[in-house]
Amino acid sequence: MKRFMTFLLEENTRKIEKGDTFYSIAQAQGVSVDDITKANQGLDPTKLQIGQSINLPGSKKKSPELTGLARYAADLKPDEGFRARKYDDHKGNPTVGYGHMIAPDSKKRFEAAGIGDQYHGVCVAGTCGLSEKDADTLLQQDIKDIYLPRAKGMLPNFDKLNVEAQSAVINTTFRGGLGGSPNTQKLLRQAKFDPSKFKEAAEEFKKHKGYNKSKREGTGVYKRMDKTSDAFSRASYTK
Repeated sequence: MKRFMTFLLEENTRKIEKGDTFYSIAQAQGVSVDDITKANQGLDPTKLQIGQSINLPGSKKKSPELTGLARYAADLKPDEGFRARKYDDHKGNPTVGYGHMIAPDSKKRFEAAGIGDQYHGVCVAGTCGLSEKDADTLLQQDIKDIYLPRAKGMLPNFDKLNVEAQSAVINTTFRGGLGGSPNTQKLLRQAKFDPSKFKEAAEEFKKHKGYNKSKREGTGVYKRMDKTSDAFSRASYTK
């Protein structure tokens, strides 16, 4: 059986041992033979010598899939956008980070997220900037304290939804869309016993007055709601 060496010289190199081939090295690194070849241009793979150093392109193994609060936040951030400093949203509400509306309980939320030292500058004075990392932490805290309980209040079987649908529910709860569509909520609850209700819920959600208003005015809100509707149409409950 062919052997291959597992000792690294540096982070991106290794030594050849007896029996090594580009194929066996590629398998060990989780990359393709083409990746190994490109990282060693000019090297003849049929003339490898024991003790010879070759370059490694790095692993292509997939990162672990995000779940829970991290997944909900990751899906929300592209829609919300990031602002390091305090600004007024379209309704005139002071806001910061990824759509965190500054309110009387904001100080408590900052402290719970472990960034209480940022509160007075960012929220009160507006003189210092919130980092994207801290804004992400604050967003996850907001989801945990506000939007996740709200979503579960509307959908008691929230935890049994598939992950994509859970994230879609959090997204639309964040902006109030699902809260303004009691018929959609009802259909999503009924889907626990009749899966065909998911598609009905998806269509019902697009009857929301905010969706129709956005369509008429040509804003981007309806596109965001379209994504939520699509997620509802593919939703399922685990047994």
